[in-house]
Amino acid sequence: MGRGIENIPDFTGGGGQGSTRHLRLRDDQESARIRFLTEGDEILFETFHRLPGQGNSKFGGFKICVADALDQPCDLCERMTGDNYGRQTLMMAWVYEYYHDYPEKPSGDRAPKTEAVRVGRNTLYREEIGEARILKIAAAHKGAFNLRWGKYGTLLDRDYDFVRMGVRGTTRPQYVLEPEDASPMPPELAKLASELPDLEDYAFDRLEDAPKVEERKPTVKASRPAPRPRSAEDEGSTTDDDTDRPF
Repeated sequence: MGRGIENIPDFTGGGGQGSTRHLRLRDDQESARIRFLTEGDEILFETFHRLPGQGNSKFGGFKICVADALDQPCDLCERMTGDNYGRQTLMMAWVYEYYHDYPEKPSGDRAPKTEAVRVGRNTLYREEIGEARILKIAAAHKGAFNLRWGKYGTLLDRDYDFVRMGVRGTTRPQYVLEPEDASPMPPELAKLASELPDLEDYAFDRLEDAPKVEERKPTVKASRPAPRPRSAEDEGSTTDDDTDRPF
């Protein structure tokens, strides 16, 4: 398997296993405050097959292509045909997600619990996370990561805002890593990073006996204090109503 952000080939054009949760940005201006727990030269990349979903779902996740990864016969290469279920090179890293910001209030039975906060001129809806997650993304988006890796020589020395630009459903979203000022890696996160499963074990579904990542939730604050929640006493503020927008 390939490792190292600088070794990912250029492209013209994710495998989620076990109980591990992923960091996903699904809509325009959705963002997450993160700290990398995987260094740039340890970012993993490999070819995965896109699997069909069951029932009404068109997407059933990703499965690693053993032909590319291990030079072994891959039955999925023969069975998975067509544009919707083709092969895609994904890159993966462990990150600690402090919180997740939505540009519109999530709604529905499975909507996360959020709190309205003011960020500059915008009102965002913040979900507190506080756990390690897999950041898995098409390797075609490596540019944002390579830019910071090249500029700072490391990905571990500061927090980032990871931001999506592109509406839900678009096939060509863009991603931005906005850096905060450099700050020491919190000891709790350094310890957490040392205990996480290897990315290769994750990619090959070898995590059955590994401790659940969700059980490792150190309380760590972002390097820059988060904006405070809005209240009805704020000048010019309005009280949130019960009308949720589509998520």
